[in-house]
Amino acid sequence: MNRAQDYKELLENILKTSLELYNMQNSPNFQRKKLFIEAIENIMLLNHKSEELYQNTGINLLEWENNYFKIIEQLLELCFGSEIAEIINVYIYAEPETDEYQVEYTMKDKSTVIIKTTEELYDFVMNLISSEIEDESNNFLDIE
Repeated sequence: MNRAQDYKELLENILKTSLELYNMQNSPNFQRKKLFIEAIENIMLLNHKSEELYQNTGINLLEWENNYFKIIEQLLELCFGSEIAEIINVYIYAEPETDEYQVEYTMKDKSTVIIKTTEELYDFVMNLISSEIEDESNNFLDIE
């Protein structure tokens, strides 16, 4: 037996109930998060490699890459809306001031959010989307 199954049986004995195990890596939310993180990290890697190529050889691929990056930015806007797409783009194209990569966002309420990883970016974006949905449903219910 595997370790998860052993823990399941132990918990069932303690709680006197039956439990079901789920593999969270197969969930749509996990897959969506994984895809988002991989996509953002690949865009950042391509951007970094292009800059590195220019610095090391003087070869500037921006003329050809510009349209690809523009399409990516348009797709982000299509998927997330202009405000969230802008947040994602700032994260992607930010130049780190130190060896530790981080981007600071100032929210509408003047609070500051520091994002250091693409996973934190994903969680931040999902929280913004959730709050927007909540705001829209609250506005919808405000009937005068």
